[in-house]
Amino acid sequence: MKRTVSLACGLLAMAVAAPVAAELPAGVVKSDNFYDAAVVGRHVWVVGFPGLILHSPDAGATWESQGPGGREALFAADFTDERTGFVSGRGGLVLATADGGRTWERRTTGTTEPLLAIDFGDASTGVAVGNFAAAVRSTDGGKTWAPVRVAPEGEDPSLNGVAFLPDGKGAVAVGEFGRAFVSEDAGATWTAVDTGESDSLFGVTATPAGAVIAVGAGGVITVSADRGRTFVRAPSGTGRHLFRVSAAGDRVLAVGDAGLLLVAADPAGSWTATRLPTHLWMGAVRLGATGGAGIAVGARALLLRTADSGRTWTPWGGDK
Repeated sequence: MKRTVSLACGLLAMAVAAPVAAELPAGVVKSDNFYDAAVVGRHVWVVGFPGLILHSPDAGATWESQGPGGREALFAADFTDERTGFVSGRGGLVLATADGGRTWERRTTGTTEPLLAIDFGDASTGVAVGNFAAAVRSTDGGKTWAPVRVAPEGEDPSLNGVAFLPDGKGAVAVGEFGRAFVSEDAGATWTAVDTGESDSLFGVTATPAGAVIAVGAGGVITVSADRGRTFVRAPSGTGRHLFRVSAAGDRVLAVGDAGLLLVAADPAGSWTATRLPTHLWMGAVRLGATGGAGIAVGARALLLRTADSGRTWTPWGGDK
């Protein structure tokens, strides 16, 4: 079986050009890349390379640097409330904050593999996944982490995405070769499921109603209505890679290559394509649970803001 390039390696290696936005937050340069974001109310956090954590208290209007610095790539972020958050990255890195990002503490995870995605089902239980089937789990609010077996023994697909279902018990992880794994005990044990896909799945999310959506290479969107046990391909209308997917309210959004944004109300139905103001890759799109605030991030320090649940987008600095 031919191993595909992992999400981490692919994003780090892509050649990119100049950003769209004319201004950048203090401490950020044009060569920086943003990989993920988290939104809680009007608070927004963005993570990237090298060692970047940015925070906005006002839905992306102003920004401050909270990052640890250094050369570490920070791939994923998740906040359970306005004060409690987690970031994962290279070398098995997990950072935790209990004060909204003012200070960060490094957690021991028991792995040195890059952790490409992190998600918490509730205030206590979270899972981070990464290269070569690396996976770690916390049951004490992110204070301690221990390895957990997601893929069967002897298999090592890179795990690119993980998401809890709204009940905090169900969870789905996706990765290389179209692989997916489900848990019904908050990530303690996992079972492999057949998605019908063979190319890499890069991102996964669950809607408030419990539908599971995974996206991946070649424009794949596949949807489960039974907690990740079975998947059905949805018509994406594109052959471009899709890297991340996010759900909030009645909208599901996916981003990928060449500034592509796809939006759907029914993820199993039709998706509407929007071209964001960039020809570069987009790393993530996130919407808050209420209020319509959201952020899309990507290559070369691209930050796009929305105040209307993703219907319109403005580059940071473009509305000043």
